[in-house]
Amino acid sequence: MLILCIIGTFDLLSDANERDKALQPMTDTGILVTILAYCGLLAILLWLSVLMADSGIPGTNLPLIFISS
Repeated sequence: MLILCIIGTFDLLSDANERDKALQPMTDTGILVTILAYCGLLAILLWLSVLMADSGIPGTNLPLIFISS
């Protein structure tokens, strides 16, 4: 976490404004594909959490307890 904070600080202090101006904004199709990809990833991770909780291995039910709270 500390490494990510350090990298983020350097990125904020760098000349990010000039670099960001060169980037093109996302199209509506790109936004839709990104949203669908994140929703798909969320569904897969929730499915894996349920599979792990049903395995009977101690501690694998913790994600479901966290989600249900």
